[in-house]
Amino acid sequence: MLWPEVIILRRNSFLTFLKEKSFIIVLTLMLVSAGTMAALFAFGGDDQTEENNVAEQTEQQFESQLDEVAEAEEAVQEALDETASVVQKTMILKNTTDTNEKEMETASIGAELEDQYLEVEEMAEASATDVIAEGFSESALLSLQWPVEGDVILPFSMDQSVYFKTLAQYQYNPAMLISAAEGTEVYAAASGTVTEVGKTNEYGHYVTMDLGDGFSLTYGQLFDVTTEVGETLDAGERFAMVAYPSGNYLEEGDNLYLKLTRNGVPVNPELYLEK
Repeated sequence: MLWPEVIILRRNSFLTFLKEKSFIIVLTLMLVSAGTMAALFAFGGDDQTEENNVAEQTEQQFESQLDEVAEAEEAVQEALDETASVVQKTMILKNTTDTNEKEMETASIGAELEDQYLEVEEMAEASATDVIAEGFSESALLSLQWPVEGDVILPFSMDQSVYFKTLAQYQYNPAMLISAAEGTEVYAAASGTVTEVGKTNEYGHYVTMDLGDGFSLTYGQLFDVTTEVGETLDAGERFAMVAYPSGNYLEEGDNLYLKLTRNGVPVNPELYLEK
Protein backbone atom coordinates (compact mmCIF):
# COMPACT_ATOMS: atom_id res chain seq x y z
CA MET A 1 0.00 0.00 0.00
CA LEU A 2 1.34 3.32 -1.13
CA TRP A 3 1.48 6.18 1.15
CA PRO A 4 -0.44 9.22 0.27
CA GLU A 5 2.76 11.20 -0.02
CA VAL A 6 4.08 8.75 -2.64
CA ILE A 7 0.84 9.01 -4.71
CA ILE A 8 0.94 12.75 -4.59
CA LEU A 9 4.62 12.71 -5.62
CA ARG A 10 3.96 10.50 -8.63
CA ARG A 11 1.01 12.64 -9.71
CA ASN A 12 3.09 15.73 -9.60
CA SER A 13 5.86 14.02 -11.54
CA PHE A 14 3.37 12.99 -14.28
CA LEU A 15 2.01 16.50 -14.54
CA THR A 16 5.51 17.86 -14.75
CA PHE A 17 6.22 15.33 -17.54
CA LEU A 18 3.13 16.43 -19.42
CA LYS A 19 4.11 20.06 -19.16
CA GLU A 20 7.63 19.39 -20.41
CA LYS A 21 6.65 16.97 -23.21
CA SER A 22 3.34 18.54 -24.27
CA PHE A 23 4.82 20.06 -27.47
CA ILE A 24 6.33 16.76 -28.53
CA ILE A 25 3.09 14.90 -27.84
CA VAL A 26 0.98 17.45 -29.72
CA LEU A 27 3.43 17.37 -32.66
CA THR A 28 3.36 13.58 -32.68
CA LEU A 29 -0.43 13.57 -32.72
CA MET A 30 -0.45 16.13 -35.53
CA LEU A 31 1.99 14.08 -37.57
CA VAL A 32 -0.08 10.95 -37.09
CA SER A 33 -3.22 12.84 -38.11
CA ALA A 34 -1.48 14.37 -41.11
CA GLY A 35 -0.18 10.99 -42.16
CA THR A 36 -3.62 9.48 -41.87
CA MET A 37 -5.20 12.29 -43.90
CA ALA A 38 -2.44 12.07 -46.50
CA ALA A 39 -3.04 8.37 -46.85
CA LEU A 40 -6.77 8.90 -47.21
CA PHE A 41 -6.23 11.72 -49.71
CA ALA A 42 -3.77 9.65 -51.69
CA PHE A 43 -6.22 6.77 -51.88
CA GLY A 44 -9.07 9.04 -52.89
CA GLY A 45 -6.82 10.92 -55.34
CA ASP A 46 -5.88 7.70 -57.12
CA ASP A 47 -9.56 6.92 -57.68
CA GLN A 48 -10.22 10.44 -59.02
CA THR A 49 -7.19 10.29 -61.30
CA GLU A 50 -8.34 6.95 -62.68
CA GLU A 51 -11.82 8.32 -63.30
CA ASN A 52 -10.33 11.36 -65.06
CA ASN A 53 -8.16 9.09 -67.20
CA VAL A 54 -11.16 6.96 -68.19
CA ALA A 55 -13.20 10.06 -69.06
CA GLU A 56 -10.34 11.49 -71.10
CA GLN A 57 -9.90 8.21 -73.01
CA THR A 58 -13.65 8.03 -73.71
CA GLU A 59 -13.65 11.60 -75.00
CA GLN A 60 -10.67 10.89 -77.23
CA GLN A 61 -12.38 7.78 -78.66
CA PHE A 62 -15.56 9.78 -79.33
CA GLU A 63 -13.60 12.54 -81.07
CA SER A 64 -11.77 9.91 -83.13
CA GLN A 65 -15.10 8.38 -84.21
CA LEU A 66 -16.41 11.82 -85.16
CA ASP A 67 -13.32 12.39 -87.28
CA GLU A 68 -13.83 9.03 -89.00
CA VAL A 69 -17.49 9.88 -89.70
CA ALA A 70 -16.48 13.29 -91.10
CA GLU A 71 -13.85 11.65 -93.33
CA ALA A 72 -16.43 9.11 -94.54
CA GLU A 73 -18.94 11.87 -95.34
CA GLU A 74 -16.24 13.79 -97.21
CA ALA A 75 -15.33 10.66 -99.21
CA VAL A 76 -19.01 10.05 -100.08
CA GLN A 77 -19.43 13.69 -101.18
CA GLU A 78 -16.31 13.46 -103.34
CA ALA A 79 -17.66 10.26 -104.91
CA LEU A 80 -21.03 11.94 -105.59
CA ASP A 81 -19.32 14.98 -107.12
CA GLU A 82 -17.15 12.76 -109.29
CA THR A 83 -20.20 10.73 -110.39
CA ALA A 84 -22.12 13.92 -111.23
CA SER A 85 -19.14 15.18 -113.22
CA VAL A 86 -18.90 11.91 -115.14
CA VAL A 87 -22.66 11.97 -115.87
CA GLN A 88 -22.45 15.58 -117.06
CA LYS A 89 -19.46 14.85 -119.30
CA THR A 90 -21.26 11.77 -120.65
CA MET A 91 -24.39 13.82 -121.48
CA ILE A 92 -22.29 16.53 -123.17
CA LEU A 93 -20.42 13.87 -125.15
CA LYS A 94 -23.70 12.18 -126.12
CA ASN A 95 -25.27 15.48 -127.22
CA THR A 96 -22.13 16.34 -129.17
CA THR A 97 -22.11 12.91 -130.76
CA ASP A 98 -25.81 13.13 -131.65
CA THR A 99 -25.30 16.61 -133.12
CA ASN A 100 -22.28 15.46 -135.13
CA GLU A 101 -24.18 12.42 -136.37
CA LYS A 102 -27.14 14.60 -137.42
CA GLU A 103 -24.82 17.07 -139.15
CA MET A 104 -23.02 14.23 -140.94
CA GLU A 105 -26.34 12.67 -141.93
CA THR A 106 -27.66 16.01 -143.20
CA ALA A 107 -24.42 16.66 -145.08
CA SER A 108 -24.54 13.17 -146.59
CA ILE A 109 -28.16 13.56 -147.70
CA GLY A 110 -27.43 17.04 -149.01
CA ALA A 111 -24.41 15.81 -150.96
CA GLU A 112 -26.42 12.94 -152.43
CA LEU A 113 -29.25 15.25 -153.45
CA GLU A 114 -26.78 17.73 -154.88
CA ASP A 115 -25.17 15.01 -157.00
CA GLN A 116 -28.58 13.88 -158.21
CA TYR A 117 -29.59 17.44 -158.92
CA LEU A 118 -26.42 18.17 -160.91
CA GLU A 119 -26.95 15.01 -162.90
CA VAL A 120 -30.54 15.92 -163.72
CA GLU A 121 -29.54 19.52 -164.43
CA GLU A 122 -27.00 18.30 -166.96
CA MET A 123 -29.67 16.11 -168.56
CA ALA A 124 -32.11 19.03 -168.55
CA GLU A 125 -29.54 21.32 -170.15
CA ALA A 126 -28.90 18.72 -172.84
CA SER A 127 -32.63 18.31 -173.44
CA ALA A 128 -33.14 22.07 -173.45
CA THR A 129 -30.38 22.45 -176.02
CA ASP A 130 -32.09 19.92 -178.23
CA VAL A 131 -35.47 21.58 -177.80
CA ILE A 132 -34.12 25.09 -178.44
CA ALA A 133 -32.36 23.78 -181.52
CA GLU A 134 -35.77 22.68 -182.80
CA GLY A 135 -37.19 26.17 -182.16
CA PHE A 136 -38.84 25.56 -178.78
CA SER A 137 -38.08 26.95 -175.30
CA GLU A 138 -37.43 24.85 -172.18
CA SER A 139 -40.76 25.95 -170.68
CA ALA A 140 -42.50 24.10 -173.48
CA LEU A 141 -41.62 20.85 -171.66
CA LEU A 142 -43.94 21.80 -168.80
CA SER A 143 -45.93 24.91 -167.97
CA LEU A 144 -47.13 25.53 -164.42
CA GLN A 145 -49.69 28.02 -163.15
CA TRP A 146 -49.12 29.60 -159.75
CA PRO A 147 -51.20 27.50 -157.30
CA VAL A 148 -51.50 30.54 -154.97
CA GLU A 149 -50.57 34.17 -155.26
CA GLY A 150 -47.62 35.17 -153.09
CA ASP A 151 -43.92 35.80 -152.82
CA VAL A 152 -41.29 33.07 -152.68
CA ILE A 153 -40.07 33.14 -149.08
CA LEU A 154 -37.71 30.17 -149.34
CA PRO A 155 -36.35 29.34 -152.80
CA PHE A 156 -35.43 26.01 -154.31
CA SER A 157 -31.69 25.48 -153.81
CA MET A 158 -29.75 22.28 -154.42
CA ASP A 159 -26.43 23.82 -155.47
CA GLN A 160 -25.89 25.64 -152.16
CA SER A 161 -27.49 25.56 -148.72
CA VAL A 162 -30.05 28.14 -147.59
CA TYR A 163 -30.98 29.24 -144.07
CA PHE A 164 -34.09 27.76 -142.45
CA LYS A 165 -35.24 30.12 -139.66
CA THR A 166 -37.29 27.58 -137.71
CA LEU A 167 -34.59 24.92 -137.82
CA ALA A 168 -31.90 27.57 -137.26
CA GLN A 169 -29.56 25.91 -139.72
CA TYR A 170 -28.39 25.91 -143.32
CA GLN A 171 -29.39 23.03 -145.58
CA TYR A 172 -30.33 22.24 -149.17
CA ASN A 173 -33.93 22.92 -150.19
CA PRO A 174 -35.50 20.52 -152.73
CA ALA A 175 -38.74 22.55 -152.79
CA MET A 176 -39.92 26.15 -152.62
CA LEU A 177 -42.17 27.98 -150.15
CA ILE A 178 -44.74 30.45 -151.45
CA SER A 179 -46.15 32.92 -148.93
CA ALA A 180 -49.91 32.46 -148.54
CA ALA A 181 -52.22 33.18 -145.61
CA GLU A 182 -53.90 30.32 -143.79
CA GLY A 183 -57.22 29.56 -145.50
CA THR A 184 -56.06 30.60 -148.99
CA GLU A 185 -57.51 28.36 -151.72
CA VAL A 186 -55.01 26.13 -153.56
CA TYR A 187 -55.40 25.40 -157.30
CA ALA A 188 -53.80 22.72 -159.45
CA ALA A 189 -50.73 24.15 -161.18
CA ALA A 190 -51.15 21.73 -164.09
CA SER A 191 -53.42 18.93 -165.18
CA GLY A 192 -52.56 15.54 -163.78
CA THR A 193 -53.54 12.48 -161.80
CA VAL A 194 -53.43 12.35 -158.01
CA THR A 195 -50.99 9.64 -156.90
CA GLU A 196 -50.67 10.36 -153.17
CA VAL A 197 -52.69 12.01 -150.39
CA GLY A 198 -51.07 11.92 -146.96
CA LYS A 199 -49.32 13.70 -144.12
CA THR A 200 -45.71 14.16 -143.02
CA ASN A 201 -44.07 15.82 -140.03
CA GLU A 202 -42.11 18.10 -142.36
CA TYR A 203 -44.86 19.74 -144.41
CA GLY A 204 -48.14 18.43 -142.99
CA HIS A 205 -50.98 17.27 -145.24
CA TYR A 206 -49.94 16.96 -148.88
CA VAL A 207 -51.13 15.96 -152.35
CA THR A 208 -48.86 14.57 -155.10
CA MET A 209 -49.84 14.61 -158.76
CA ASP A 210 -48.34 12.85 -161.78
CA LEU A 211 -48.02 15.47 -164.55
CA GLY A 212 -46.60 13.13 -167.20
CA ASP A 213 -43.22 13.05 -168.93
CA GLY A 214 -41.61 11.98 -165.61
CA PHE A 215 -42.78 15.09 -163.71
CA SER A 216 -44.47 14.90 -160.29
CA LEU A 217 -45.67 17.88 -158.26
CA THR A 218 -46.22 17.82 -154.49
CA TYR A 219 -48.27 20.46 -152.65
CA GLY A 220 -47.77 20.65 -148.85
CA GLN A 221 -49.08 22.62 -145.84
CA LEU A 222 -52.69 21.82 -146.80
CA PHE A 223 -56.06 21.30 -145.14
CA ASP A 224 -59.60 20.78 -146.43
CA VAL A 225 -58.28 18.47 -149.15
CA THR A 226 -61.13 17.59 -151.51
CA THR A 227 -59.38 15.18 -153.87
CA GLU A 228 -58.29 11.54 -153.58
CA VAL A 229 -55.85 9.10 -155.13
CA GLY A 230 -56.69 8.23 -158.73
CA GLU A 231 -58.64 11.41 -159.42
CA THR A 232 -57.64 13.61 -162.36
CA LEU A 233 -57.47 17.35 -161.78
CA ASP A 234 -57.48 20.06 -164.41
CA ALA A 235 -55.10 23.02 -164.27
CA GLY A 236 -56.65 25.76 -162.14
CA GLU A 237 -59.02 23.39 -160.30
CA ARG A 238 -59.38 24.02 -156.54
CA PHE A 239 -58.58 21.00 -154.39
CA ALA A 240 -57.37 22.30 -150.94
CA MET A 241 -56.61 25.27 -148.71
CA VAL A 242 -53.42 26.56 -147.06
CA ALA A 243 -53.07 25.28 -143.49
CA TYR A 244 -51.30 26.64 -140.43
CA PRO A 245 -47.58 25.91 -140.98
CA SER A 246 -46.04 22.70 -139.68
CA GLY A 247 -43.41 22.69 -136.95
CA ASN A 248 -40.53 22.86 -139.46
CA TYR A 249 -41.73 26.19 -140.92
CA LEU A 250 -43.25 28.17 -138.05
CA GLU A 251 -40.75 31.02 -138.31
CA GLU A 252 -41.18 31.21 -142.08
CA GLY A 253 -44.91 31.92 -141.60
CA ASP A 254 -48.01 30.72 -143.50
CA ASN A 255 -46.97 29.17 -146.80
CA LEU A 256 -47.61 26.65 -149.54
CA TYR A 257 -44.94 23.97 -149.93
CA LEU A 258 -44.30 23.17 -153.61
CA LYS A 259 -41.91 20.42 -154.76
CA LEU A 260 -41.34 19.42 -158.38
CA THR A 261 -39.42 16.28 -159.35
CA ARG A 262 -38.52 14.67 -162.65
CA ASN A 263 -37.84 10.96 -162.56
CA GLY A 264 -37.66 11.26 -158.77
CA VAL A 265 -35.02 14.01 -158.69
CA PRO A 266 -35.92 17.54 -157.42
CA VAL A 267 -35.94 20.30 -160.03
CA ASN A 268 -36.61 24.03 -159.65
CA PRO A 269 -40.37 24.76 -159.99
CA GLU A 270 -39.66 28.43 -160.80
CA LEU A 271 -38.18 27.39 -164.15
CA TYR A 272 -41.64 26.18 -165.19
CA LEU A 273 -43.97 28.64 -163.46
CA GLU A 274 -45.62 31.29 -165.58
CA LYS A 275 -43.78 34.60 -165.48
